[in-house]
Amino acid sequence: MTRTVEQLQLSIEEEDISQRNTAGENLLQRMVFLSPSKCWSEAEERRRVFWAVFLMDRFCSVSTGWNLSLTGADVRRRLPCEGALWEKETEVQAPHFGISDKRSESYEAAGTGGNQAVLDAQHDSIGGLAHCIEAVESLSLSPNSSCSMR
Repeated sequence: MTRTVEQLQLSIEEEDISQRNTAGENLLQRMVFLSPSKCWSEAEERRRVFWAVFLMDRFCSVSTGWNLSLTGADVRRRLPCEGALWEKETEVQAPHFGISDKRSESYEAAGTGGNQAVLDAQHDSIGGLAHCIEAVESLSLSPNSSCSMR
């Protein structure tokens, strides 16, 4: 499943895929299997599919001792929004994932222009699933990471 979400480019936000291709970051463009989302709720569905696979990868890794298939550094995805907002189809923009990667802070700030009000609104739009994702990622960090307790 992890290879499938990588091939479908579900680990990256749609707007970031086009930016990466124009910046020359990908020398070989991947074949596009999914057409762009038609609406916000469809994009949120794809985001949630990715995060479900991400969580299964983490839980399988912990329970079996195998290496992770999806690394946190390769994920350029927004966290899922609060379930009630998604059910009401209220379009919101959640913050990007990135508890283990310091680059995510600058990545997130660049996406908002450093606007604190936008950052606050993004953090208000996340719910239990997003917090679960961040918690599971923090559990999978190595003891030598910058987030370790002393």
